[in-house]
Amino acid sequence: FDPDGSADLLDDGVPLYELTAPGARPLDLGITVGLPISFGADGTFAITRGPNRYAWLTKSVAICSAAAAHCSPVPTPRGVLSFDPAFSPSGATLAFVEAPSSRAGNIGQATVRSWYATHSLWLLQSGSSTPRRVPGTGGAASPAWSADGQSLLYVSNDALWLLPTTSSRPVRIVAPLFPRGDWNSFFGEIDWASQFAWQSND
Repeated sequence: FDPDGSADLLDDGVPLYELTAPGARPLDLGITVGLPISFGADGTFAITRGPNRYAWLTKSVAICSAAAAHCSPVPTPRGVLSFDPAFSPSGATLAFVEAPSSRAGNIGQATVRSWYATHSLWLLQSGSSTPRRVPGTGGAASPAWSADGQSLLYVSNDALWLLPTTSSRPVRIVAPLFPRGDWNSFFGEIDWASQFAWQSND
């Protein structure tokens, strides 16, 4: 929801709560900035935590257990952000994006393009604490899985790319998604997912 009808407050971050039963005390899972929640298996889900409307500050993916009402961060090196979590349909693999944090105060197109170019796609297998980088996915954003969990679609440099399998080379599908030179960002946040739809069959 938008607190007090203000989209700006939502972009600065609002608490995410879990209710374990009707009338139970809400349990605080962390501050989110309205980015998507991805549901895995057996009550597991992933969120992007961290307040601040700037895309390049404070963001980190956390994997949460509904049963325990607790979230744990996905491991990343110091100074590196994580966001855009997407569980495979079986919940066995979490795809997400990493990028370095930045103190940039300028939110012009050149700054936004430069920061998105530093992105890369990562995969974390269930039961593992060591994510692996997917080669050739520089600039990645907004990963989406196929229905069978074998392929990944993602955005890079204002284009759609397909990984037929998580070990294959990316294939460029189509570009651009926005008018050239205008990625329609809000403090670096870009709603890439609203620019495409993907339906895949098993």
